[in-house]
Amino acid sequence: MQGAATTVGAKVIPWIPTAIRRGLVRGRSVIIDGNTLDPTLQLLLSGQRVVGIDGLAVDGDPAAARAQLRESLLNFPGPQIHVEVDEITLPGPAGEIAARHYRPASGGVAPLLVFYHGGGWTIGDLDTHDALCRLTCREAGIHVLSIDYRLAPEHPAPAAVEDAYAAFKWAYEHAGELGAAPGRVAVGGDSAGGNLAAVVCQLARDEAQNGESPVPVLQWLIYPRTDFTAQTRSMSLFARASC
Repeated sequence: MQGAATTVGAKVIPWIPTAIRRGLVRGRSVIIDGNTLDPTLQLLLSGQRVVGIDGLAVDGDPAAARAQLRESLLNFPGPQIHVEVDEITLPGPAGEIAARHYRPASGGVAPLLVFYHGGGWTIGDLDTHDALCRLTCREAGIHVLSIDYRLAPEHPAPAAVEDAYAAFKWAYEHAGELGAAPGRVAVGGDSAGGNLAAVVCQLARDEAQNGESPVPVLQWLIYPRTDFTAQTRSMSLFARASC
């Protein structure tokens, strides 16, 4: 029931006129640290709280947290994003790694982005970030290879890093077979995935100094988790990703 309510809200809310959205939250804006929360997100978060969902994660229950994220994102609204998609597997340090290859409609040779999804290294998968990868592929006109790396706590660190680096090296070696431009392989990701992309670049840099590894041509980091010493105000204000 919670998932159904969240899905319906996610589909409908963005199409409600802003004035009506303001009315549904009684005209009250959420202002924290001088920043005003977008009314779409404000209404969506309010709807989640009504059905008992508080924040993005379920404390102490990875399976429940993964299910909640999938229910929240799988049917998120937006234009139909039509690109060619193939489900593939590639070799990893602990067995096969599932991946999803998005090909631009142009069909021409284009760069390849190896993408790592976010989710705190514990949640998220190929499906939760499918729309983002489709949009990136279509709007940038590039190939996107989304990687389903191993998640904690079942697979503690450095499992995710090992999979991420193995996926990049495989993609670099096989870019031409995927229809992408050989030698033009980038890495990117959001949040925890941004961290993995940055670490992959560091590993590649270190190995390249010994002539042992290719290096990504670009790193695309979307609000990456890269500073584990930070104690910022926003981290305490939004510790549960809710308002």
